[in-house]
Amino acid sequence: MKDCDCDEHIEKLKKEECLNPEVFWEMSEGDFKDIGEIKLFGRKKLLMNRINEMKRLHEEKMEDIHKNE
Repeated sequence: MKDCDCDEHIEKLKKEECLNPEVFWEMSEGDFKDIGEIKLFGRKKLLMNRINEMKRLHEEKMEDIHKNE
């Protein structure tokens, strides 16, 4: 989240009891606005782009691992 200038919202997200890694990776822009209080459109968009990039890279890595098994 530091890449997207959202580091001040990290503590807010950490305090959410229902937030676990699985929930985090499925959050939408609206969720980040409501839960993380990330209200600036540009920051939310950067964050969502970064999360989507990370998901894509993870999927590619998992596909490579399964191909090599």
